[in-house]
Amino acid sequence: MSFIKKARFKTAIIVAIMLTLIAAPLAQAAGISLNVDGRAVQSTVKPIVHNGTMLVSVNDIVSAFGAKYQWTAATRSLSVTREDTTVKFVLDAPTATVLLGPESKKVTLDHPAQSINNRVMVPLRFMASLYGAKVKWNQELQTVLITLADKGVPGDKGDTGATGPKGDKGDTGASGSTGATGAAGSTGAAGPAGPAGAVEPAGATGAAGAAGPAGPAGAVGPEGPAGAVGPAGPAGAIGPAGPTGAVGPEGPAGAIGPEGPAGAAGPAGPTGAVGPEGPAGAIGPAGPTGAAGPAGPAGPTGATGPQGPAGPAGTNYADEGFSAKLSNLTAATSTSIYGWDAASPYYAGLSFNAVTGTYTAPSTGKYTIKATIPYKTTSAISVSLGAGVDPYFAVKRNATDLISAPLPIFNVNVALVLTLRTILGSSTVTLDGDAILNAGDILTLDYVADGLTIPLDLGAGGVGIVWSVHKIAD
Repeated sequence: MSFIKKARFKTAIIVAIMLTLIAAPLAQAAGISLNVDGRAVQSTVKPIVHNGTMLVSVNDIVSAFGAKYQWTAATRSLSVTREDTTVKFVLDAPTATVLLGPESKKVTLDHPAQSINNRVMVPLRFMASLYGAKVKWNQELQTVLITLADKGVPGDKGDTGATGPKGDKGDTGASGSTGATGAAGSTGAAGPAGPAGAVEPAGATGAAGAAGPAGPAGAVGPEGPAGAVGPAGPAGAIGPAGPTGAVGPEGPAGAIGPEGPAGAAGPAGPTGAVGPEGPAGAIGPAGPTGAAGPAGPAGPTGATGPQGPAGPAGTNYADEGFSAKLSNLTAATSTSIYGWDAASPYYAGLSFNAVTGTYTAPSTGKYTIKATIPYKTTSAISVSLGAGVDPYFAVKRNATDLISAPLPIFNVNVALVLTLRTILGSSTVTLDGDAILNAGDILTLDYVADGLTIPLDLGAGGVGIVWSVHKIAD
């Protein structure tokens, strides 16, 4: 970076910091308008005053300064670029990063950029000072007057050329700042151009001649006609995600599970009180101690009794259900989900076909059904869904929806700027419920596109879909 660009960069940073620190409230928000170089800016959102700092919509800033911006929803960050200067904000962050060519500088803000009523608002004085503009307040008109800075930067004065034969014309220095307009002077007749002299070696440096008197300035010409209205700018970036929707109603209670094993026996109770001692009996005379007799032989083991009759066979519910996993499946149209893995710790039971993804109910009864389906899009979403497109996942019984849940829909409507309706780029859909099935009913887990043409990675790149069906009662 040249010395002049470094000086401009440092000056812009110092002015931005000073103006941010001394910024004061300009007016109440109602009725405030913007004017840039005498041109009224048609504001998309009226400026507001928040904690003593005036905030304006980023759309109005880029329109006023001839800049452009880029919004990144994932990091809630905003970049505004004008010529070779870029400023980067992160919503609600107390600092911003200013870039001029390869150099960058972090600046503390008097007020952070914020999203207010789904509009990204930035501090006006900071943006104006960053681009060298002047900001004034017209109390009577309730208007912020912005004067853009001159683009020219004075070049360094070159050395005085040597007196002698006319040499080659030197390079023109950079334009200086425009002086005030004076009265018009009469234009003198142009003399004939003399022939160019031959290039000679430079002579010795002569003394500088005295400066001639300045001629009178020309009169200000009439104002030219207004330029044609430029084409509309590109649509603004998608705003931040809206608030989370309300929690849905509580689902039905699950079936009562089988009775658990008996608990461990509790500790022994305290020993009861000792009863009263009875009266002592009379002591008899002690007899002689007899000799210990030999132990008798053990008696024979008794015969085993006959076995009782077998009880009736219970229902093996493990054979009447299954659980399986599918790592991933790419789907661009409606399809039954197939190619399941029922290896341990999952199992196929006796009625699930893992290849086709079909389950045949072996007997009539009450079944519990559950599926967890993570997904993500395989490419960036670049189109908006029509009002009648509502893709969903469903467990179907004999090709008819039994349990279903929609893909989450992202609905954005920014007045006069953007209308967007599309699915979330990644999410998880859960199907959960109980149903009475008849013997022979066929269940499948289906993706129903309903007109959606964006390819989906079902299983979200290896996270996997898990589906299970179990009989819980006859």
